[in-house]
Amino acid sequence: MRAEDCAILVLASGSSKRFGPEDKLLTPFLGRPLCTHIIDTTVQINFMHRYVIVPENCPDRVAPFIQANFQIIINPKPEAGRGYALRLGAQALLAHSIKNMCVVLADMPLINTSHLHTLLERATGPVTMSAYNGIKMPPAIFANEALIQLSKPQTARKNLVENQQTVCVPLSGLAAQDIDTKTELRTLEDQFKL
Repeated sequence: MRAEDCAILVLASGSSKRFGPEDKLLTPFLGRPLCTHIIDTTVQINFMHRYVIVPENCPDRVAPFIQANFQIIINPKPEAGRGYALRLGAQALLAHSIKNMCVVLADMPLINTSHLHTLLERATGPVTMSAYNGIKMPPAIFANEALIQLSKPQTARKNLVENQQTVCVPLSGLAAQDIDTKTELRTLEDQFKL
């Protein structure tokens, strides 16, 4: 699949309760806000459109995405979880006649362009997922019918991934880490301070 035939969707609407009261995505990681790492990675690829899902009333979180020309999708119920956010994203993209969606998480700062290019190259079926240690995870690409199914309220995300002929692209253990707590952030950052 060509990047020009796919939109990127960054999920950035989680409440991050385990992280604490600060906005996790604005917390410094390697000298800059955590979310800017995935922004900088995705803007290096010529995706047809760039979208981000964010909660309401978070102008500081939205600002770096606006600066990078992302279109904003508001998630009115971030507590509803990742599946709900994916559904909102799928619905928004389909409303703009977009047929392919690459999903990344804003709290996975070590995803690189090489991995995203490999996902695009391997995206020959409805679902292409990253996988580490046998676990399927984002980044992921949902194409055509899979994107339509993801947009429906009754679709269970897990069933969609498991029931399709999912292509899996290996992801390194380092890149597979998403940051949920301050301890995880410090531990991951310490690996770069050797």
